[in-house]
Amino acid sequence: MALPGHPFRPLENDSVLFDGQPVALVVAETPEAARDAAGLIHVHYAAETPHTDIVAEQHNSYEPPVARMKQFLPPPPRRHAEAAFAAAPHRISADYVLPGEHHNPMELFAATVRFEDEGRLTIHDKTQGSQKSRDYVCGVFGLAPDKVIVENDFVGGAFGQALRPKHHLFFAVMASLDLSRSMKVEMTRREMFCLSWRPCCVHTVTLAADDEGYLQAVLRHAVPTTSRHEDYQENVANWSGLAYKCDNVKISYELVKLDLATPGDMRVPGAASGVAALETAMDELACEVGIDPLELRVRNFVHRDQNQDKAITSTALHACYREGAERFG
Repeated sequence: MALPGHPFRPLENDSVLFDGQPVALVVAETPEAARDAAGLIHVHYAAETPHTDIVAEQHNSYEPPVARMKQFLPPPPRRHAEAAFAAAPHRISADYVLPGEHHNPMELFAATVRFEDEGRLTIHDKTQGSQKSRDYVCGVFGLAPDKVIVENDFVGGAFGQALRPKHHLFFAVMASLDLSRSMKVEMTRREMFCLSWRPCCVHTVTLAADDEGYLQAVLRHAVPTTSRHEDYQENVANWSGLAYKCDNVKISYELVKLDLATPGDMRVPGAASGVAALETAMDELACEVGIDPLELRVRNFVHRDQNQDKAITSTALHACYREGAERFG
């Protein structure tokens, strides 16, 4: 999916935007020769102070000016969350800092470009979308679509990391066109850590309940990171207005720019970190109220999506609660 901002373009200029950014390509007859030659290259930098700590930089957070998807935007506030929180007998508010996570498929990203007659290219790429890779190559290098075929018979370990074309594809095509030869570029394990990743995020979760454990207020503020050049966004905070029944809810979502590669979709994007912070806060609220954490969830069970005011047509969560309680005692 396209992101608001300026997508990373290898070798576009002499600016280094993030750790692990490629600045050169060595071409050789064998992988061993390429690695040896690459080790002889020395790059000189005019160093600047990097900013990579989300806790230190969260005061620079901002609302993304362009939404990646409308459903990622926080829903309108419900009733009076602040007043309900102030009036409730049991309250908790905490910051949860979740570090970033990196994809680690066994399969390394690679692109093989076969240079054929009349400048035609047949490309084998690690991708979840052959059409996206083809359109990327045609757009960047000005090639006609009938000159480019992208094949990927097996996706392998995708998990979101292979949604967008990566720079190994750019370099393989660039070298193939420049030298009029077939070419293969494969990333190393270290370079795989400089692709898309689940962004680190600061979650502020504020909950209030009455003496019976029924939620009186939910306030949620999420600040995940993005890169300097793009506004990556995902549905991190909105789960707090959906997972449990509460009439007083206020949700907000901002970004903070760091000198890191653009994050990307990773299995259960947004929910994996957003729900983890919410559930941790629910456990702390259960301690504050003095009831069993499972009972707190049962009492606040939701049958309607209050964010969109739509019925939840099917759910087996109640049955999961019962079976889990029996098994764990």
